[in-house]
Amino acid sequence: AQLRQPPAPRLRRRVDGVLVIAVPPSEPELREVIDLGMPTSLIGVSLEGVPSVTIDDVLAARIATQHLVDLGHRRIGIIGGSATNSPSTADQDRQRGFREVMSEAGLEVDPHLESTGHFTVAGGEQAMTSLLTQRNRPTAVFAMSDEMAFGAMRSLRSHGLVAGTDLSLIGVDGHVMSELLDLTTVAQPVVELGRIAAETLLEQITAGTVAAAVPSCQLPTRLFVRGSTAAATG
Repeated sequence: AQLRQPPAPRLRRRVDGVLVIAVPPSEPELREVIDLGMPTSLIGVSLEGVPSVTIDDVLAARIATQHLVDLGHRRIGIIGGSATNSPSTADQDRQRGFREVMSEAGLEVDPHLESTGHFTVAGGEQAMTSLLTQRNRPTAVFAMSDEMAFGAMRSLRSHGLVAGTDLSLIGVDGHVMSELLDLTTVAQPVVELGRIAAETLLEQITAGTVAAAVPSCQLPTRLFVRGSTAAATG
């Protein structure tokens, strides 16, 4: 669960274990949970000594960005999750993957083509609107989450533009709506992430130990090419 309030000391007596989803390792609340010494399993974040299941966020962003580069796009924008110095490892890693591919392709990362969408649909819409108002707008955009990409699509529609026709757009996550909205995405195996994390937690509870030699693991992502991306023109 997302942590928003410090865990009460009575937590030990109320639950047998804790499953933590996508809480940055720098969050004090996460450390407080770990320090309780209870069976704990993490999804989407790694912390030394605690079993976790994650994806390679750097690689996911690399796959997404490389897809746009392979289509011939050169002015590629990015909709990031948070502002600079975000505590989110996914945010930082996806930014890193994007920049690595751009550098390897000899392409400039134009600060005017970087916008922030806060990992929400509304934020993605605002971020895309900002990119579209640039004097030399991008021909393709990498949104660091599908939800932000959905908002970006809404912005494109309001400007009379179509993803895949007027501008290529790709996301990350494999949201259940991505296929319906014809969004190209790098999908993470959400069900498998949850299954492995739950099994890992149950193993600890059954054994009566904390992180008893339970290994962490990293699952692969997969590119699904749909109608929102197309070869660059002109």
